[in-house]
Amino acid sequence: MRENVGSWDRSMRAVAGPLLIGWGYRHRHSLAGIAAIAGGAAITETAITRVCPMNTALGINTASGHSDTATQPDLDHVDEMVAAAASLAAAQPLPTID
Repeated sequence: MRENVGSWDRSMRAVAGPLLIGWGYRHRHSLAGIAAIAGGAAITETAITRVCPMNTALGINTASGHSDTATQPDLDHVDEMVAAAASLAAAQPLPTID
């Protein structure tokens, strides 16, 4: 596969992936913790290889110098989405597996 993860995108993934892995390890006895470890590992892998299958499926290419007609992702509403996700996370405690 061709590289489709640019430097800014790669930097964000290089931070978010290990953070998810750490959070997941801390909550490793819950389903959410295990999912966070798996998701964090996948995100970190895309930062290392600069190839993201989800970007390919959605037609997104953030790598510089690409010749595709795909464009940069629309980041206009990121703050609103993060705030909504945070409020949902705060409203519902995570289940634990005993």
